Order: sequence, then structure tokens, then C-alpha cells
Amino acid sequence: MQTRRKRSLSKKTEDITECSPGTGKPLPSEHEEQCAFVSSFRKAFPGVRIIAVPNGGWRDIRTAARLKAEGVCRGVPDLFIPEWGLWIEMKRQKGGAVSDAQKDWLEYLDGIGYGAVVCCGAAEAMNAVLAWREAVKDGCLSIRLG
Repeated sequence: MQTRRKRSLSKKTEDITECSPGTGKPLPSEHEEQCAFVSSFRKAFPGVRIIAVPNGGWRDIRTAARLKAEGVCRGVPDLFIPEWGLWIEMKRQKGGAVSDAQKDWLEYLDGIGYGAVVCCGAAEAMNAVLAWREAVKDGCLSIRLG
């Protein structure tokens, strides 16, 4: 079954939103998926901290230069769970692509012993967290996610 695409016009650019087959409803955006995952995570694991790295989005050149000088780096994963050493790069269920800068960061983090995974949607992120948490509890951190 093919994914249908719905077109809408924004101020200056054309936005193509993927639609779920059969329903015609738009699939959740990366932002919506990340919000849903963080909400579910906080309910499932109260007291375990999760932080977002707000690197994405448009910034004017002055702000971008200031943030770069402060240490903002392109490609850093979206979320981090310090207690379990897990970094998560969120993507929408369909249509999200991992950039070269993101691949570089994921490989680097994995290489120095952190968990680093790309998750397409909130459900996939929760499954990755559960698998990583079990590996941490069992002392077996050689598993590969994603």
C-alpha cells in the first residue's frame, strides 16, 4: 500500500505532509513524536531524567553564530537519558532522514560507550529505551540498537 501525500501551502514554501494509508490523516511530525515519547517516558519512569537538545530549527545568523560560539554542535541527538547513558535521535515514523552530521555523532557516542539510537516514532523510542534499560540492569551493554 502506498503512502498518500497531502500538499498544503505555507507562507513561502510548499510543505508536503505524509498521510497514513487508508485514513488520509497526517502522520505525526518529529516534534509531535518526540513530545509523545517524552510524556510517556516521564510517566513510565518518574524520577529518571530525560533532556532535550534543541539544536534544530531556523535561527538568524547572529543567533546561530552566538550559539555556535557557546558550543552548539550540528547533529547532536535530540534526547539524552543521563542515568542510563542513552542518546536518542528522533525521526517521524516515515520520511525522516539521518544527516551526515547526525551519523557522525551517533558513531562517536557509540564508540565511547554510550547508547546511541535513531528511533522512528514514539513507540520505537520506548521499545529502544526498554531494551537499553534491561541491558543496563543486566550489565550487558554490548547490545546494538537501531
